[in-house]
Amino acid sequence: MDYLAALNQLRAGEIEQIEINPETFPEFQKAWSQFSYQNTVYGVAQPGGRVVYYRAK
Repeated sequence: MDYLAALNQLRAGEIEQIEINPETFPEFQKAWSQFSYQNTVYGVAQPGGRVVYYRAK
């Protein structure tokens, strides 16, 4: 998955959320470090090490 594109879609309101699990976190982390608008999304921890990212309102 192209997480940088997904983060931009989330920021733009094109998608509702991104769900990350422990297996996909390393790939997501690479995109997160390149994402210039980190303050426009937030993550909520879920059971099992999952994190769901949402657009900040």
